[in-house]
Amino acid sequence: MVPIARRTQTGPASVGWAGALISFSGLEQLNRRFGSVASQQGLVGFDGTVLASERDQYIGQSVAQFEIFRRAVSSARHGGIVEGHGAFIPAMVVYAYYPLRGYPIYVVVGQERDKVLAGWRVRRGQMIAATAAFSALILILTAFLNHYMRALRTRERDYNTLVDSARFGVFLLEGDRFVDANRTAAVMFGLASERSAIGLTPWELSPELQPNGRPSNELARERILTAARDGGSTFEWLHKRADTGETFPAEVDLSSLSTEGTTLALAIVHDVTQRKRAEEDLRRVSAEMLHLQDEERRRIGRDLHDSTGQSLAALEIELAQLERDAARWSVDAREQLERCMRLARQCSTEIRTASYLLHPPLLDELGLSSALRWLADGLRARSGLELRLQLPEGVQTVTADEELALFRVAQEALTNVQRHSSSPWVAIRLRTEPTSIVLEIEDAGRGIPAGQTDEPESSGRFAGVGVAGMRERIRQLGGTLTVESTPGGGTLVRACIALSQHARPLTERG
Repeated sequence: MVPIARRTQTGPASVGWAGALISFSGLEQLNRRFGSVASQQGLVGFDGTVLASERDQYIGQSVAQFEIFRRAVSSARHGGIVEGHGAFIPAMVVYAYYPLRGYPIYVVVGQERDKVLAGWRVRRGQMIAATAAFSALILILTAFLNHYMRALRTRERDYNTLVDSARFGVFLLEGDRFVDANRTAAVMFGLASERSAIGLTPWELSPELQPNGRPSNELARERILTAARDGGSTFEWLHKRADTGETFPAEVDLSSLSTEGTTLALAIVHDVTQRKRAEEDLRRVSAEMLHLQDEERRRIGRDLHDSTGQSLAALEIELAQLERDAARWSVDAREQLERCMRLARQCSTEIRTASYLLHPPLLDELGLSSALRWLADGLRARSGLELRLQLPEGVQTVTADEELALFRVAQEALTNVQRHSSSPWVAIRLRTEPTSIVLEIEDAGRGIPAGQTDEPESSGRFAGVGVAGMRERIRQLGGTLTVESTPGGGTLVRACIALSQHARPLTERG
């Protein structure tokens, strides 16, 4: 118990004394509770007398002579924190003091400075170590990043140099618009610079229509979607120069990558004008060779018919005359004469057949349908095959060159059927459509191996140049020829040629 008394105003003209007895037994509980945080707790009067302490030997002693108390008292009457040498502890301490309202007493709590700062020092050391480690990591990552950035810039520079010096055009598309191009592309398309392509669409560097008749914008969007779906595609495209409007063919290799809703595509453009010209020259040479071949066949066929055929006919007449005078001959002589007559007739038939196959007169005189019937009759007679004919009697028109090409296709296809198919029947179908004429030769034989339908001449059955020759003949006329297996296991040869405006009727001609 600590008695405390002070003078106080008791009335308008009177002064008295007020006192109190304060119990500080609760300090022991505070010491037990906060001893690890504050090693000193107590009450000190304004005059420096220790009124209560966690240690009884300090009670009643005065700390007024210590500098730390004087600083605390002189600094303020509202409490605060001071640091200095302890009054009873030979070490640097930190005191927190607070005056009790209405009493000349300070509540004091103290702790050695080293203990106060111990946790901060540990945290500071940990923070310094962590900061040092983090700084070292940042330095290492920065070094790696600088290294890879330099390597990336070097590779980017090399890539840009390679792309710009490439002999093919390169475009980068985002969606359906160009976002970059190389120097070769700018020169190829007549652009002022590579940046002139930025923002353009593929159809702005193309004619309105592609060779197949479809609009360029519609077909270009379709190609981009196909590349995005399949990862890439290769196709031929007709482009247009921006400066002159001149068109040129190109082969486009389109590689696509879709990410976060954006479609990026790399278009590599090869100008194939020279190749197309070479192909066109080759087609012209091939067409001329086929024309010369047909003329030579016509000449040989006419010579066989007019010369060799007539000689064989005369031989048959002479042998027939001998047969009438052979009554007095021996049996062996007459048999030998009969063999000579049979051989002469056989040679005459074969020469006449060869002459017709080289260039059938019926094709010029009666037209394609009659020539095909004659061809079918000959095959039926030689092989015993069942012929199923569907030949028109219409009035559509076809040129002499188209008739000859279709006849040669039928001739080659029927020869292949006879030699290789082992089919019991063969069908010949000729039909006219609004803009084309179609010839089909179908059999029920062995068919062709899977994977060889596009280039059947590579298979054993169609080995040689026969099918290649048929395809070239039809292609020279702007048509198509396909060879494919049928569901029943046979083979179907189909030739399709667009009808010409200046031609003669397809019906029988006389």
